[in-house]
Amino acid sequence: ALDDERRWYRYHHLFAAALRARLAAAGGPPAALLHRRAGDWLAARGLQHEAIDHLLAAGAFEPGADLIERVAIATVMQGAWQTLSSWLDALPGSLLRARPRLCVIQALLQLDGYTADRVESYLHDAERALHNAQPRDDDRNTWGEIAALHAMVAALRGDATAIVAHAHEALACLDVE
Repeated sequence: ALDDERRWYRYHHLFAAALRARLAAAGGPPAALLHRRAGDWLAARGLQHEAIDHLLAAGAFEPGADLIERVAIATVMQGAWQTLSSWLDALPGSLLRARPRLCVIQALLQLDGYTADRVESYLHDAERALHNAQPRDDDRNTWGEIAALHAMVAALRGDATAIVAHAHEALACLDVE
């Protein structure tokens, strides 16, 4: 038990493997259905990271992507870049490219490796997705984030003129005080 109320448990990995094998052999509910139920249950209790893992394992990519968008910045601030990267890698590429926020997050992750071309590729995907998506309240901020990342790419390339232009564009769009 992980708590005094004996509601949360951690199982030994061999016992967990035995339970999974027994489930598969018994012909019970498919693992994807169980993952989906677990993901929904965890999300309803505010355990987003755990919920994302189960939703992605279930193939429930849309609700998983929704949660990723909600927790991405906090996940980056916690230094869990690899976790965020693995979640994005688990999403279908077409879904990732259709969601501007996910493209911006992916571009941000690419900055860590100083791969300016890959960052720009995701920024172009984000711009295209913003043009094609239904307008949202946070679109202006997303445009500002895209401009800020373009400024960072310009910095990697040593292009001072582009840095200034993109930085001004970012400041005009972002909610900063």
